[in-house]
Parts: sequence; C-alpha cells; structure tokens
Amino acid sequence: MLALLVGLALAGDALAQAPPRADLKVGQPPYHVGVPINLHLQVEGLEREPEPDCRGTEVPGGELTLLSISPNISTRVTITNGRTQRTDSVTFICRFALTVSRPGDIRVGPFTASQGALEAQSPVYSIPVQVLAPDPRVRVRMILPEHPVFVGQQVPIGIEWWIAEGLQEKIQKYEIRSELFEPSNDFRFAPGPEPQRGEQTLSILTREGELVFPATVEKRRASGQDFLVIRSERSLVPLRAGTFELGSANINLDEVVRWQRDFFGGRRAAETRRLFSQDDESRLVVQDAPRQNRPSSYGGAIGRGFSFEVAADRSVVQRGDPIALTFTVRGEGGLANVGLPNFSGPEGLPNESFGLAEEAPAGEIVDGAKVFRIPVRILDEDVEEIPALPYSWFDPELGEYQTAYSRPIALSVRPAQLISAADVVARAPGDEGTKETERDAPGENQRGSSDSFSLSGADLAIEVESSQLVAGGGSGRIPLGVVYALSIAGVMAALGYRRHRQRDPELAQLRSASRKQAQRIEAAAGLPQKQGLGEIASALRELRSLAPEAADGEWENLIAECDAVFYSPAAGPESEAHAELARRAKDLAAEFAGHVSRSTK
Repeated sequence: MLALLVGLALAGDALAQAPPRADLKVGQPPYHVGVPINLHLQVEGLEREPEPDCRGTEVPGGELTLLSISPNISTRVTITNGRTQRTDSVTFICRFALTVSRPGDIRVGPFTASQGALEAQSPVYSIPVQVLAPDPRVRVRMILPEHPVFVGQQVPIGIEWWIAEGLQEKIQKYEIRSELFEPSNDFRFAPGPEPQRGEQTLSILTREGELVFPATVEKRRASGQDFLVIRSERSLVPLRAGTFELGSANINLDEVVRWQRDFFGGRRAAETRRLFSQDDESRLVVQDAPRQNRPSSYGGAIGRGFSFEVAADRSVVQRGDPIALTFTVRGEGGLANVGLPNFSGPEGLPNESFGLAEEAPAGEIVDGAKVFRIPVRILDEDVEEIPALPYSWFDPELGEYQTAYSRPIALSVRPAQLISAADVVARAPGDEGTKETERDAPGENQRGSSDSFSLSGADLAIEVESSQLVAGGGSGRIPLGVVYALSIAGVMAALGYRRHRQRDPELAQLRSASRKQAQRIEAAAGLPQKQGLGEIASALRELRSLAPEAADGEWENLIAECDAVFYSPAAGPESEAHAELARRAKDLAAEFAGHVSRSTK
C-alpha cells in the first residue's frame, strides 16, 4: 500500500510538471471566400495567471484576427487518509477569425501560446476554401455619399438588407459584415437611438462583437421580384482627411431546406444551406474644411444651424477684476471637434480693454451643446459691454462659411481704488484719532511742545557751574535730585518716542489704513441703503488691495452683493438685507485688522 501511494504521488508530480499542450479546433466545413472561419486554440498545462500570449502565423491571402482569450478552470478535490487535496486544471481558449480572399487549399498554423517560460504550439492544418456564388434572392447595400465629405462632419450613411419575400421564414441566422463598422482611428459613429423592445433591428458583426441598430422595414420590387428591405441609418464622423477604400459589405445566412419535429412536436431545422451576397466595393473621400475665405472666427464646427451664446457670471466689476465668461455652441453637426477661435483683437475683445488666457479650454459637451468657460480680466474702466462676438462654421451643403453673433452684455466697471502713502500719512481735518502725528517743521522750537518728545532742538547740556545750579534760590528752588530725575525721565521718554517713530512705516501705514476703512464701514451702516452699500463695497476693495492674501471668496461675494444693490435701478427702501450686509462687512474688517496686527508683531 505504501509503495502504491508513493507511486501515485510521483505520477502526480510528473503530470503536474508536464509541458503545456496546444490544439487547434477549426469550425465546421464548408469554408468559403469572404466568410470568416472560426478557429479555437485550446491550451492546457498553463497557470491561471497571467493571461497567455496567443498568436498565429500569417495566412497568405487571408486576414487573421484574435477575438478573445478566456480561461476554463475546473477543480478536483481528493481526500486521502483524511487529508484533502485540491487540484486546479486550467484550459485557455484563444478564439480567432480567419477571412480568406481567394479559393484553394489554405495552410493554417502553427499557432503559439506562451506564458513566461512556458510555451505550446499547435500543429499545422490545411483547409479547402471555395467560392460561394451570390444568391439573387439576397442583397446587401452600403449607402455612402458619392461626393467628398469633410473632417468632423456628421455624414448620414445607410445599410440595407434585401431579402426575397417568403424567404424570411426560412432564414435561421444571418451575419452582415462591413469594414466601415470595424474599430478605426479614421472614423467614429455619432451616438444614435438605442433599439426599443419589440422594435425591428439590424445586426452588424464586427471583430469586437455584434452591433445592433434600430431599423425600418419596407417592401420594394426589383428585377421582377418582391423584396423586404430592412434599412438602418447612422451618422458617421470622419476624423482625418484622405481617400479610404472600404471594401465591400457582405452577408451570409443559413436557409433551412428541411425541417423535422422535435420531442415536443415543435419544428426545428434538420438541414440548412449557406447563402451569400456581396455589395460593390465602396470608397469615401474626406477633406479638410477649405482654407479659402476661412474667417478668423472659425472654430472647427462643420454642419448647419449653429448658434452661439455668451454669458457672464456678473456685470458689475472693478477695473482689474476677473469675470467668468461661458461660451455655448449648439448646432446640427459633430461637437467633438468644435473649439473656440481666438477672440483677442479688434474684431473680438480688444487687448487694451480685456485680458484673456493664452490657452483656450477644451470644453465639454453638456445636453447636446459644447460649453467653454474662460476667465477674462477687465483692464479699462471705460468698457461698457462685452461686445457681440462672432462664431463661424462651415456648411457642407452650401459649400461656404456661415457666421452667428452672440448678444452683447452690458458692464459697469468701477475704477480701481488704491490707497497711496499720502492718503495714509496726511491728517484729515477733524480726524485726530485715526492719523499719526505729523512731523513738526524743521527749525521749529519744540522744547515748549507738550505733545512731542523729539530730541531736535532740545537743550540737553549739563551745567557744571554750581552757581548756576543754585541760582534762583529761595523757597521756590527745586531740589537737585528732582532735577536729575526729571532729566533722566525726559531722556528715556524721548528715546522711547524716537523708537516708536522709527518702526516700519509701511506696517504703521497699513494699521492706520485698516482703522480708517473700519470706521468708514461703521459710518456707512447709518447711511441710506444705496449710498451705504456703495461706501461699504469701496471700503472692502481698499482693504483687499492692502493685503490681497487676507481676502478670500467671501470678500468677492460680499462686494458683488453690495454692487448689485448699488447699481440696481430698482433699489428699494431700507431693508434687513442692508443691515445684514453691513454686519458681514464689519466682521470681515475685524478679521482683516486681526491679520494686520499679527503681521506687525
């Protein structure tokens, strides 16, 4: 028994270490020109991960395409003497499609699957391929424009499947293929409606799977025969210019020639026959939009019926402030390639009045429109509006450029108010508590001044003559110690005042200006609503210009709210909004004063 177990273990190790094996399974014959042949490469003996690399040898006169790689994992559990052993068996299936363009014996293989150092190779097969004669009862047609189209244009195309009336009841399955529907870097399809339940559909088979489109059915007569025509339409968008040979669309289907009853009495196909049809080869010529007579306002849009809108996030600004402009483009055409032209210049936004970013944004498609958002800075306080801006597109039906204009947007631009050094140092009449003491004029006698401790002009000489020190004796004589104490105190006070005056003058100006604007806001709260809010907005702008790093989005919002009331022609009487805006302005001024105090320490 022990020897038997050892032998089984060795045999299991030998099997586990066996090299991988590959086998090729070819679809059922017959094989026809233009009809894809299914090839399955089954690989055993590889690990579960990573996915192997499957490749085949190039077939002369044929196109080989790898469709998918999928693992098939089976698990076996054995129990020996109470010990459980689990064994996983992995089989990878690599699916290929081979389309042959000429009849004869075609050599297929070898196919190789590799995973790291492991590799397996299939044997070579030879399969006979024959030409399948087109059946007159079946047709397939690709409907493309005969004239050149343009890059970015939405080109309507159609695909039709004609089937003789009465034959549709015998069709078991069908496969329509066209190179135009294969994934490509040259074309893409615009999004279309999804098929609804119970609606007629048309299926197109591609290398990446089946595409199902809504379709219509109608009756037509051709060559003395009645047909049912199943038609589907799509919008094709060329991505680059060139002449594209698209080959021919083809269809192959199975016609049931004999039926039989199943166990439940139902009818099922007992014998089928392959039918085939092929369209003429097609070509599509794609051009760029013409450069001749192309306006500077052209942004890459091709189609018809475009419109252009511009909106601003606010219309009351201060010179130098940015505003956000939103540009919206709508129309009957592809929007993926639509961009914005350069609006800088005399025909758009003059450079001396508007500052634009150098790079235009890519934009995004929202609800069937292309939307762009650009910040613009107002540089001139004489600007009264965002002018009407042009936007041009190329109409392929008319063969010429068309232009639409946005509506102008009225602006109210206030001058930028900055605090100068003269505004901070000079003493305003009646404003004794908010300005620093002005310096006395040179040469003025300051010894008798009670509010100045400047050392200029002071006689601090020490008298050494005792007769002079005791002069003026009598009962009114000041004791000598008091004189020395007062002298030392005066010197210390003068030094302290001089140190105070020698501090950073910019920080002193900043604190003084902060106090002034805070008092201005306090006083504006008692003014009539319109006048008071205008004062508050102006004071907040001056505070922001002193220390821009202390201002955030709340400053901009509050200034915009005050401006909206100040410039509104229908501003009403006093309201609670006035008091609320004034309170918020006081809070911001207090925060600003705290920021200045921390900066001066």
